Amino acid sequence: MSTTPAPARRSRDLRMSAEHSLLVLVDFQERLMPAMHDGEAVLASAGFLGAVADELGVPTIGTAQNPGRLGPNLSPVAEHLDVVVDKMAFGACEGGLLEALGDLDPGQERRDVVIAALLGAEEFGFA
Repeated sequence: MSTTPAPARRSRDLRMSAEHSLLVLVDFQERLMPAMHDGEAVLASAGFLGAVADELGVPTIGTAQNPGRLGPNLSPVAEHLDVVVDKMAFGACEGGLLEALGDLDPGQERRDVVIAALLGAEEFGFA
């Protein structure tokens, strides 16, 4: 009995494209940044991501945890945000991020989401 190898499976193209991408910048806020290790460098890196997203036409959502107490998102992040989700829940998803994603991309064509956050992955349910 002869066996023929199964045809190789083609995996989905894993490259990202601007027209299918979104950027989420989580809680780069006035009162949180001084508590972060290398906060200025972290803020500059997040601002760079926002600037690249702008250049490529990638929509950017920001979140702000209890902005009345923790302040707004700081420059250079703030100027790159198309939408800001003010939230009182620690988790971004429970705080309204999912609704904002749906509003910004009602056809759900933007399937690649890049997330930059100050705090851990547990905020998104990954931990």
